[in-house]
Amino acid sequence: MPPNQKGRLKLLDIKRLIPHEDVSEKRLKNLKEILIDDGVLKRPVIVDDTSLVILDGHHRCQALLDLGYRYIPILLVRYYSSMINIYRWRRNIEVSKESVIERGQNGNLYPNRTSRHILLFRIPYVNVRLESLK
Repeated sequence: MPPNQKGRLKLLDIKRLIPHEDVSEKRLKNLKEILIDDGVLKRPVIVDDTSLVILDGHHRCQALLDLGYRYIPILLVRYYSSMINIYRWRRNIEVSKESVIERGQNGNLYPNRTSRHILLFRIPYVNVRLESLK
């Protein structure tokens, strides 16, 4: 792993991941079409290393799940690190790192595009062929 990258790349059973936000059906449909056409997943899903709550990549995760894939490449990160900041896309909904984990754990998901995570390190490309995720 390059020295400027924080986190661990891993292949994980997709059903172990926990969302904290809903997905947009329109965006999900478009992403599935792209994945089927490309046959490659380019970026890992960003996941808290303690709770397995998805921080970024809800649509990628749901698309692969819907398409019947078993595994997904993830980047496990220390969420409470100062290298990860959280902001909100929606003005009327407050978000925090604590609320993201809580929403994931209790299943009371935020609407899609509520939280915005900024990682102060490079997210690697994985370019994983979908056939290897079965």
